[in-house]
Amino acid sequence: RRVRGSSSIIAPQSPIQTDNYLTSIFGHTIKTIISNPLSLLGGSGSLTEKIQKLKETMDSAVDFKQWEKSAQELDRLLGNEEWKLDPKSDLYDYVYVTEHLLHLKQKSRNLKNASSSEIHDLLNLLQSGMLRDFAGLSESKLYTRCYRGTKQLIEDYTQTVCDILNYCLLYTSQSPRD
Repeated sequence: RRVRGSSSIIAPQSPIQTDNYLTSIFGHTIKTIISNPLSLLGGSGSLTEKIQKLKETMDSAVDFKQWEKSAQELDRLLGNEEWKLDPKSDLYDYVYVTEHLLHLKQKSRNLKNASSSEIHDLLNLLQSGMLRDFAGLSESKLYTRCYRGTKQLIEDYTQTVCDILNYCLLYTSQSPRD
């Protein structure tokens, strides 16, 4: 039997013929999916095209703001934002980082009214977390997964450390020397 609208494809009579029949009909689609699996998500390669365009924009960005905007969008399209928001990972000790961050935040809550001994205690706590490979934070895979940023917990920890250091620097520059 002939398939309606085709003079060259014969309708299947056996399992082998069915396989050949499907391959002849869906061959192009299968080849497209194999060569470009992202095309399934955006239809006719639109996601792939968006990704390529964002990478090109990053490469030709004239300032950091333009590069960062494209990198954030690229991370969103690739699903990296979900990875960033989940602190769990085998790459670093997220439990220890979480605990240390909480201690830092507790100790630094009332910095403006802190005594010099409280500042000293905070600096000691801060120093304990500034070891070369504290909790595995120097693992390069934490910083190469995304185009911009890393795990939100790591970014929060880093920002808290910077805020405390900046305050302590300001505090020591304004307080009288003993």
